[in-house]
Amino acid sequence: MEKLLFFGPTEKARFLQTVRSQLETKNRLLGLIIRNPDHKTSLKERQRKINRYEQQIYLLQQMLLTSEEVKDRSGLKKLNHFISAYRAIE
Repeated sequence: MEKLLFFGPTEKARFLQTVRSQLETKNRLLGLIIRNPDHKTSLKERQRKINRYEQQIYLLQQMLLTSEEVKDRSGLKKLNHFISAYRAIE
């Protein structure tokens, strides 16, 4: 996910599609980890993965909510902050 410079209708549609896709993927992966514990993975590593996916899901949800409210540069700056935080977790 790249930082946003403009947030017109086409950029917004493309961004929302990307966020929804990522959210669906992260939710699916988190569900797999919780439902099917891998016996080869240590408990500490499994918990670390769960925490990372939960943080990513939270940030993606915040991006969806914030993208609906973007009207000026401050909203775009807030959205870019969420993108930076999401990329730092990856």
